[in-house]
Order: sequence, then structure tokens, then C-alpha cells
Amino acid sequence: MKKMITQVKQRKEKEVVAPSEKTLDFLKQFARVYHVEKSLPKEISGLCTN
Repeated sequence: MKKMITQVKQRKEKEVVAPSEKTLDFLKQFARVYHVEKSLPKEISGLCTN
């Protein structure tokens, strides 16, 4: 006797990945104090001033 096997395709719902509020707050604070000084060499041109 031949066995018939059927495959059930499950729909995979796309999981939405979002950063937490703490992460967003940290990035916003960092973005406010970051400054690029173009007169300095490229390696050290980014400064955090707070």
C-alpha cells in the first residue's frame, strides 16, 4: 500500500523587530552631542561634547 504524505504549508508571519524606548532615548541623546570637526584628521574628527 502506498502512503500518501501531504505537507502542510504554514504561513510564517513576519515578526516586526523594533528598538526599545530606552535604546531610542540613548540614540537621541547621543545624536544631540555628536559633532564632526572637519579641520581634524578623519580618524578623530567625530567628537562627543556634553
